[in-house]
Amino acid sequence: MTTTLNTTFRMTALAAALLAAYGSAFAQSNVDPDIARLISPSADDYVSAGVGNWSNNRAFQGQYDGMPDDGSYFLFDSQIHRRNDATGTWFKLDAHSLGLDTRDVRLGLERQGDMGGYLEYNQIPRKYPWTINTNLLGIGQTNMTIQGAPPTVERHLSTKRDRSSVGFYKNLDSLLPGLKFKADYRHEEKTGEINYGLGSQALFLVNPIDSTIQLLDAHLEYSKDKLQLRGGYYGTWYDTNNGILFGTRAGAPLGGTTQNPNPTPLSQPLNNQSWEVYLDGGYSFTPTTRATFKAKYGKATMDETLPSYSLTGINAPFVGMTSKLDGKVDTTLLQASLSSRPTPKLFVTASLRYYDMDDETPLLGVIGNNATGAVTVHNTPQSIKTTSGKLEAAYSLPQGFKVIGTIAGKDQDRSAPQFQNEIYVPYRTHLEEWDYGVQLRRGLSETINGSLGYIYSTRDGNSYTPTEGPESDTISPWHIADRNRDRWRLKLDWTPTDAFTLSGVVEDASDTYPHSSSRPYGMKKGTANLYSLDATYQINSDWQVVAFYAFDEQEAKRHFQSFTSPGILDANMKDKNDTLGVSLKGKVAAKWQVGGDVLWTKSRSSYNESFSGAGARYTTTAGVTATELPNIKTELTRFRLWTDYAVQKNASLRLDVIYEDWKTNDWSYSFANGSPFLFGSATGQQVDGTFFTQPSPQQSTFVGLRYKYMLD
Repeated sequence: MTTTLNTTFRMTALAAALLAAYGSAFAQSNVDPDIARLISPSADDYVSAGVGNWSNNRAFQGQYDGMPDDGSYFLFDSQIHRRNDATGTWFKLDAHSLGLDTRDVRLGLERQGDMGGYLEYNQIPRKYPWTINTNLLGIGQTNMTIQGAPPTVERHLSTKRDRSSVGFYKNLDSLLPGLKFKADYRHEEKTGEINYGLGSQALFLVNPIDSTIQLLDAHLEYSKDKLQLRGGYYGTWYDTNNGILFGTRAGAPLGGTTQNPNPTPLSQPLNNQSWEVYLDGGYSFTPTTRATFKAKYGKATMDETLPSYSLTGINAPFVGMTSKLDGKVDTTLLQASLSSRPTPKLFVTASLRYYDMDDETPLLGVIGNNATGAVTVHNTPQSIKTTSGKLEAAYSLPQGFKVIGTIAGKDQDRSAPQFQNEIYVPYRTHLEEWDYGVQLRRGLSETINGSLGYIYSTRDGNSYTPTEGPESDTISPWHIADRNRDRWRLKLDWTPTDAFTLSGVVEDASDTYPHSSSRPYGMKKGTANLYSLDATYQINSDWQVVAFYAFDEQEAKRHFQSFTSPGILDANMKDKNDTLGVSLKGKVAAKWQVGGDVLWTKSRSSYNESFSGAGARYTTTAGVTATELPNIKTELTRFRLWTDYAVQKNASLRLDVIYEDWKTNDWSYSFANGSPFLFGSATGQQVDGTFFTQPSPQQSTFVGLRYKYMLD
């Protein structure tokens, strides 16, 4: 096989050289036809059309691929890449899944070395996998009415993104050799509905989505000799047509109370915009020493009039609140790196990064007493300043060894809320993190390569800012708590023959969170493990088998106080995942190709809570006694068989058969006894009654037939 590869490489390199020297006409008339096809710009052009059918609904697996329901689907894909050799002009058309909701099309036209552009359209659906049984009125509108139980209507929610993009570039060598202008613009409209809630009570609402996102990136690129530069402008705009929602409880007094207004207004994300200017590039001082840099400054603003500012009565805004937030965040980034090989055996890289997010939003009283004007809640502008750096060196040792050492550090300053009585989570204004790593690599033999790496990380900071309550001050929030981390990684690659390769990876990480007697609660320990194995075997020139297996596990141990029943709770939460795949493909005759795939995945989540205290661990509410959280197991098995028949030299017919079995015991939206959770029951109200269901197992079979025609 090595001889074949070497010969093929030499022939391909020779053909490419001849083509570059004498043009495509020489290649077409003098080069081997198979090689001529490979170097043709339209060698892989095709049109593919067909139809497929799923026998049953597959709401979970089909929520992203555009085929969630049973029934037939039209399958169409195409690729057309053509080049005018006389002018060097390319025409490119790529179309995928045109018969599905996940369709995308890209049209490109460019003249090599001069100018070009593209138009692109993508449709991105997301169908919510749960079936919602509800009597909610006004779904899809901003005014909804929550009615009485029992629900009589099934709802299936979904969203869709329609994304259109356009791009253009032009070489400006006539102005300055090495100069190029490039611009990309994207317009995205998102519509649909997602599940929502009333907020003040456990009542069900639907959030109607109707928003637009726009992105623009325009810049100049310059490249000549040792210097490369890029500088430009990047802007974003977000607009929504639904600034506020209203949920009305049928049968309840209109107006309601301050705590439970009826209708209840729910503000949505406000319109906002941002821009930044940037400059980055690199310079090669010598063939072995290069420097790169990046600098940018940006501003994000949110100055829309608050949609709730005009409300009256119980929902009237606080008298001290302004009509606009006048949100403003300035960002500054400075980054530089240097890489060098001072000796043939030593390679060194160093980088330094400074990032400043300065929140200049005015401090405002957003909630308070309208009679006295006293403020009870302010907004919380937050500024974060981070300086980080990294130094890495690699040195080649005798006998094929290479050692790599790394030191990385991060220093972060964070602004804290100004009012202690409004802080509900302990907070730190300064954090420091350090990573120390070492890795050893070696070719153990002609057929085995391996590497072993270790990283030790620490994180600590200054004292915590006191909160409004003594209970909160006994907790160390895991994302800013002191932490020590150990990470190991072992990798082996084995290639005993040209036909067989085997790769294995073992990773292990362990976190510990130091605690004090005054702050005993929070995360205690975390671990993560990964084991994977990949193998490829070329049985002969016609048959190949590929297999892989991966297992990963994450574990988090938490120690905290129970407030429903006085006592201590310890939780040992685990997530385990297994993934196994096998693929076989080959030829059974000159015109027949066949193949098959097997994919199996299983994930398990467990909570493993233990309780120590004087009271009862599980309380009874509304006649239902709580129980320990049960484990969740989700499993997917998929089989696929396919065959491809060459109808003629440039056309084929393909048959796919897929069987899919997905099942879960996910108890989300369930009571402790396993029955569906009824919205409104937690507050004792006689309205709503909405409940969610998800069929399990979801088993379905797909049969698809495609005709593919090669255009070259």
